[in-house]
Amino acid sequence: MIIDFKKPIVVSILLLTALNTQRSSAQHIYVEQGKNKSNFKYINPKGEPLDHLLYTSNDYMAIGIKTNLLQESINLSFGLNYTGYGALGNDLAGNLMEWGVFYSGLDLGIDLKLSKIGKGVLYTKGNVSWSRILHGYQLLNNQIVDLKRQPDFSHSLVFPSYGFGLNHPINNNLSLYIQYMRGKSLTLLEKIPYNSDKQELRIVSESIGFGLMVDISNKK
Repeated sequence: MIIDFKKPIVVSILLLTALNTQRSSAQHIYVEQGKNKSNFKYINPKGEPLDHLLYTSNDYMAIGIKTNLLQESINLSFGLNYTGYGALGNDLAGNLMEWGVFYSGLDLGIDLKLSKIGKGVLYTKGNVSWSRILHGYQLLNNQIVDLKRQPDFSHSLVFPSYGFGLNHPINNNLSLYIQYMRGKSLTLLEKIPYNSDKQELRIVSESIGFGLMVDISNKK
């Protein structure tokens, strides 16, 4: 399946327009940074998985805007992200195999308030990101390959995820939050219609991060 990266850009413009029209609702700018633990899930054309790959840890960053949607307990967020993914393993000869890929793209999320804990708010969140590879490498047989030039990584990475977080106010205009997310990407490999090829390449990840939110609502 080929993902047209132009579609998320159009969606982004429409979302920004919608957010601009909601000046009476609460709006916040958020900045988030954290650690992302990831692995590759590869299935060969015969349907056999590549086992024994290990998780690696990379940094991620995100920035965007959040606004109330319909009611105060539901928020819509839109932003930009930079995220690193990777995996480690050994081939049959015992040689080290390592992958590292770094993507940047767009986030679209929605979160729902669950309950209050003191002054804080516990919430659950769902998110979808559309990203393109910035740079990446593969270490195999002591040779380094530039993954940005490889067809398997030439398509957009579409990554649904879900999780929960806790947001705590610092003052009337600033709040701090901690957030945990996990997810699995759609396959990076192009699917050919009516072909029995079972080959897949997906990325799985878990992340935990801290963020700041600044209230930019128009207050009367």
